[in-house]
Amino acid sequence: MGLFSGGRKEGIRLEETEIFSRVMMNNNRRLFISFVSIMLLANLATLVILVTGTASKHLSLADIGIELAAVLVILGMTAFWSRRYRGKPVSSYITLSGVMLCLFIFQYVIFNSRELFAAHYIVLVLSVFYFDVKVSILTFCLVVISQVALFILRPNLIPEGPVGSVIGVRFLVYVWVGIGAAAGAKATREILRLAIDKAAESDRNYGEIQEVGRSVDESVGVLKTQSERQRSEERRVGKECR
Repeated sequence: MGLFSGGRKEGIRLEETEIFSRVMMNNNRRLFISFVSIMLLANLATLVILVTGTASKHLSLADIGIELAAVLVILGMTAFWSRRYRGKPVSSYITLSGVMLCLFIFQYVIFNSRELFAAHYIVLVLSVFYFDVKVSILTFCLVVISQVALFILRPNLIPEGPVGSVIGVRFLVYVWVGIGAAAGAKATREILRLAIDKAAESDRNYGEIQEVGRSVDESVGVLKTQSERQRSEERRVGKECR
């Protein structure tokens, strides 16, 4: 089975299982907690840089406040729509799109550092949580769109040096990380499928054991009835002989 196979030949679709739905909901929660922690640390670091006077002259406390407000609104809307489709594959697309938009806003506002592009790797790594190659591909496309938009809107983010080779290497690294994320999603999907198959096999075995138990109970009941009839017949014959 190839890396980019859609899973139509996998037998039972993972998306239709209860275990997958529970895992999806738990991973959405983990991703939100992880990303909120990352954003808090990033804004705290930005605030420290501003207070110590080492920030760009273009950065102000109002900029940080606007960025935080926008991120909170987007995360709130993302959480709302993600809950509306909880346990369904579409919730992963909603969650990652919201996270990517928040990172874009952060990089757009805090634009003095050219190294902030590395924040895109966060989303690519988080996409592995969803065990779906299509989600990793979507995340890669969002990263590329975000990076191109930032270059257009904030030309000072374009790295120094030969533009063609430097930007080419950056996008090539995105491709490498994207392939790694897709491979990771595929591998974890197979592990999840194995766990679900084993759980289904365990349920089947439990059902068979219950069926055997019921058959044994029925057999014991039949033997008990026959034994009682036999004793009754023996008592009747004994009385007739006397």
